[in-house]
Amino acid sequence: PPLPEMSEIDAISSLVEARDMYDLIIPECRAICEEFWTAYTDEELLYGLKACLRMYTASNRKIVPREFQLTSTMALCTRQNGVVDIGTGYGKTHCITLPIMEFRSMISLVVSPLKKL
Repeated sequence: PPLPEMSEIDAISSLVEARDMYDLIIPECRAICEEFWTAYTDEELLYGLKACLRMYTASNRKIVPREFQLTSTMALCTRQNGVVDIGTGYGKTHCITLPIMEFRSMISLVVSPLKKL
């Protein structure tokens, strides 16, 4: 199936819509395992599924977020705090960009003093 436009993903407002589009667009071999999703609320799931759709679409079918990226994204999108502690090159930047993609109409400020660590 063709990839959705970002505006189509933005328009998703229910978990059923998100799950239907996720199942249609993300191949089963690339999908996040079902057990991962069981720990989250419906609100968190909606943000997580939309984040998967956004990243998969923006990367032209190349990237599906990793579980730690989704955990971080769902926490930030539901106003929870979070800490991401993972090695260089694993994709911490996506933990910042995925919530920004969800709330594109807002101004985001990222302070990242990595050269001083």
